[in-house]
Amino acid sequence: MAFDLFDTRLCFIGSHLAARIDRRRMELRNQHYRDIMKDLNFSDNGDNHHEFDHVFWMGDLNYRIEMPRDTIIKLCEQKDWPTLLKVS
Repeated sequence: MAFDLFDTRLCFIGSHLAARIDRRRMELRNQHYRDIMKDLNFSDNGDNHHEFDHVFWMGDLNYRIEMPRDTIIKLCEQKDWPTLLKVS
């Protein structure tokens, strides 16, 4: 759904991407994202994500960090974003 609120262009997307951790499923999640962006018909030039001031993407995206929960929490508390991004 997309609309203008005064001078602000908003887009809301709901999705449920492929589940599970394995590499094939991650590639499928990424392909789902690309398919959704390609199939949006808000822009004549196909550049949908630049048509809006704000895009709210909600749903079950199913991306995971493959490490123990306690380790993830500790890294978040330390704001060690590079380590968290590297293992994703």
